[in-house]
Amino acid sequence: MPSHSLRSLRVLIVDDDPLIRTTFAEQLDIQRAITVVAAASSGRQAISLLMTGQQPIDVVLLDSDMPDMDGAQTARAIYERFPRMPIVMFTVFSRDEMLTEALAEGVNGFITKDESTENVAAALLRASRGEPVMSSRPTRMLVNAYQSEQRRAVAEARIQELVHELPPRLQDVYTC
Repeated sequence: MPSHSLRSLRVLIVDDDPLIRTTFAEQLDIQRAITVVAAASSGRQAISLLMTGQQPIDVVLLDSDMPDMDGAQTARAIYERFPRMPIVMFTVFSRDEMLTEALAEGVNGFITKDESTENVAAALLRASRGEPVMSSRPTRMLVNAYQSEQRRAVAEARIQELVHELPPRLQDVYTC
């Protein structure tokens, strides 16, 4: 990844809502270290912009919930062509499972749309360096999911212990 110390970070914003696209492009452009060089209204348009290469792009700010391709599908398609492209999902979390889907695709993190412009800019800069970025809500969701999985694993282990304490005949009934 090239150094951003001598030039601003070049960002592609992808969001199906024209007001969000325009507003965040204007707000991010005010930030000293950020230049929004392109905006797309869909995943397909974003891929097309990246493929043409007319504007070099350092990081993608990608809406997680769009009509033609959702954020995870778009991230997958981008990574097939540009495996090292930093992507930060931009979300209001209409579906909780989108977090794990997009993380499985390799995105650098999630920023909620209620974050300040300064926080979004800082997240984009960190993502461009390969660092993970996360707003508080997706962090909380990941912690809750991890803790739930740990509780489930402990409960399953306890059930197995109890089954092994049963007489062999009852163990056979349980395992059938």
